[in-house]
Amino acid sequence: MNKSLIPKRENAQEIASLRARLVTKFGALSNPKYRRYWFGSLASVGAIQIVTMAQGWLIVDKLGGSELDIGVLGGATAVPTIVISLFGGVLADRFDRRKLIIGVSAASTALLMLLAILDATGSVMIWHVVVIAAIQGLVMGFDGPVRSSYFPLLIERKHMTSAVVLGTV
Repeated sequence: MNKSLIPKRENAQEIASLRARLVTKFGALSNPKYRRYWFGSLASVGAIQIVTMAQGWLIVDKLGGSELDIGVLGGATAVPTIVISLFGGVLADRFDRRKLIIGVSAASTALLMLLAILDATGSVMIWHVVVIAAIQGLVMGFDGPVRSSYFPLLIERKHMTSAVVLGTV
């Protein structure tokens, strides 16, 4: 066994101090349910960012679109997201948040599969990308408020600040 991996006794206090600071700053991650939720959210947000970039690439590089088309794409995504997010919290209060998150993820997956099929068959057009992005914007308008109202159900009150900070990552 490699002895360099075993902390020396004089470092034990430093390690304990570091552990205490990490628990204070990231205490919400000590909860397995929150940790699973947080990593899932992180993956979801990362995937959405990749999709946004890929849609722009598809329009410009593959379909020969213009800067105006990219602007239309951005507006088609952003406007529904902003408008619907005003009502997403109401929906989250009336229905099972966990099921809503699953539904949002399923809807996003279905939309992106449709876009992938259109692209794979060579039948994708700029308007397809824009319409799918607009519907995706509607779906994402529910995602943020539902996720924001769900995580407090997973953690203790003492870890709320940590969870809110982690939620901004």
